[in-house]
Amino acid sequence: DVYKRQVSTQSTGESKQPMSSEQDVERQTEIAHSSKLWTSILHADFEEVKRLVKENPEAARSRGPVGETPLHLLFLYHSPQHIEIAKWLLDLFPALILDEYEGQEYKGENVLHIAIVQKDVELVKWLIAKEKRLLESRATGNFFKLGSPCYFGEYPLFFAASTNQKEVVDHLLENGADMLLEDSNKNNLLHLMVQHDLVDMYDYLESKFAELYKNSEVVPLSKRKNQDGQTPLIMAATLGKGELLSHIIENEKQVQWVYGPVACKLYPCDELNDTLQAIVDKEHSDLLVNPRIIELLKKKWDRFAKGYFYSRFFFSLFFLTVFLFVTVNIPSQDEQDKGELKKMTNAKILQPFDFLSQYIYLRITESYEDLNSFLIVLGKTFLITAVSYKTYREMREMLTNGLVTYFSGRGSQFLENSTSLVFCFLYITHVAVRFYNHYQNYLNNYLPVEERVEVHDYSVIPLSLSGLFGWAYLLFFFLGFKHTGPFVVMIYKMLMMDIARFTSLFLVFLLGFAQAFYVLFGESGWLSFASRVRVLFNTMLGGLEFEPYIESQFPAVAVPLVVAYVLLVGIMLLNLLIAMMGDTYAKISEDADKQWYLEWARIILSIESEMVPSEKESETNKYWTLIGGKKFLQVQEVNEDYFNRKTNDDESVSGQVAGLKDELEKVKSLLLELKK
Repeated sequence: DVYKRQVSTQSTGESKQPMSSEQDVERQTEIAHSSKLWTSILHADFEEVKRLVKENPEAARSRGPVGETPLHLLFLYHSPQHIEIAKWLLDLFPALILDEYEGQEYKGENVLHIAIVQKDVELVKWLIAKEKRLLESRATGNFFKLGSPCYFGEYPLFFAASTNQKEVVDHLLENGADMLLEDSNKNNLLHLMVQHDLVDMYDYLESKFAELYKNSEVVPLSKRKNQDGQTPLIMAATLGKGELLSHIIENEKQVQWVYGPVACKLYPCDELNDTLQAIVDKEHSDLLVNPRIIELLKKKWDRFAKGYFYSRFFFSLFFLTVFLFVTVNIPSQDEQDKGELKKMTNAKILQPFDFLSQYIYLRITESYEDLNSFLIVLGKTFLITAVSYKTYREMREMLTNGLVTYFSGRGSQFLENSTSLVFCFLYITHVAVRFYNHYQNYLNNYLPVEERVEVHDYSVIPLSLSGLFGWAYLLFFFLGFKHTGPFVVMIYKMLMMDIARFTSLFLVFLLGFAQAFYVLFGESGWLSFASRVRVLFNTMLGGLEFEPYIESQFPAVAVPLVVAYVLLVGIMLLNLLIAMMGDTYAKISEDADKQWYLEWARIILSIESEMVPSEKESETNKYWTLIGGKKFLQVQEVNEDYFNRKTNDDESVSGQVAGLKDELEKVKSLLLELKK
């Protein structure tokens, strides 16, 4: 039978065809219904199991398709009859208790792991009493990997905590389980509690740790980092666990003083900063409304970001105004340049750098003769200086934070970095190409007419694009204002989602109908096809002319086709796009405040990332309190219900007064009886 073939293959060491874990589990089910031993275990047939084991004692240690032993399955099925057979097997073969699953799927799992997941406390205690070495086994198979539903942290203690069993946790700790263990991902017990969102167990484990290591200098579990550099707090922020995030933050606080309804509290600043960064990176906008995170953002905003933001905003407006003025006056500059280049023509041909210095000198000296020329020269000087400084700042930010961090930002961070970097590159390219054009025109003055090089002013291309990116840079600041920020987010979402989907569908119809009309009209060449695409695009926008289709060679086909195109694209697709945009607007409007907080946080972090360490540590920009070399965020919290709540003393006094009243009533009643 199948069971004998399996044992034979294992004993002879023959190579088996590798199978996927899913196929192995399917084979396990098949064998459970076809092999005598595995079938008897499935149905808890005690007598049959006894007979088979007595006939062949090696059967007790045989392995199934996923590396399991009969004992593992008996614990897995977990009925009273199965457990009875399991205990009989362990009495007969005590060494079986340490057997672990083999194979990649459930590797390392033992009977204690199974008993814990089955939440059988008595069975767990029975197993620990028989063999404490079970506590050292690690379930590292794919079934227990990070990201799977059964990621319980490998060790039995971690399994007990992850399945929220305090009694089992206590028993394992009493029998030698180590709280300081870490799994393959360097996650400790508290990391696992964050993974499974277990707030009560998180507190329980912290109290157990404090109890076990109260006089020790061991680093607390809450301060230990996993292989991703995350403490439990940062992991909660990364995974979007709002309740646990708030709970852990409050656990980390230190109460400085309390005066009536006002309490001064201190929170570790570095961890809050890392938490904020994780929230922004993962776009958990709902976590940004946490009071401590809001307090951190407000302090950063008030201490340094606000002034920097507004000064940059007004400077950018001024810069773009000057840029617009210089750009509008380019035609008049070109006329002046031709005259000045002729003045520079002399017996000796100047080298590029000599030409540049003499050209600048000539432009400056002659600009005093005319106000407009003076303003243009002044504006150009300002633009080149500002662009050079901005380029330097962007390069410094890249070197300080790394290229990956610089280019992986999202939202306002991405908008600021991308628009400023592209603008600087385009404007510098414009200046370089324009200088090349001037120098080439200068050299042409020394050549005969027939030998002169024709100069095309390609500098207008980067200049035109730089204008687009320059004004788009202002959107970064509009994201920082609460009334305009959500609308910028809407535009971005519509472009990246609605317009992108519409474009993909539109291209299918556009190219399909363009090809059809291209053939019907008997056109040839790619230019004709491109022209047909342009005509259909104009048709979508309402520029339909029926005459060419009616007068075509096949009007009976061309006219219905163009009507179908108008119905499909001009009516259906455009209305679908409007509906999608309306849906996007409604969704963003619901979470407008959260979305704005996210972009506001990004702006603050973007400003902070551009600051050099000396700027960050300056006294004017300091938003923390320094205590013992550690940074803390100081918060004064007001309890508005303080005077509406009874204290324990008030309640005890009220109780005493009520008791005295009862005693007085009793005395009064006795006096009345005596009088009678």
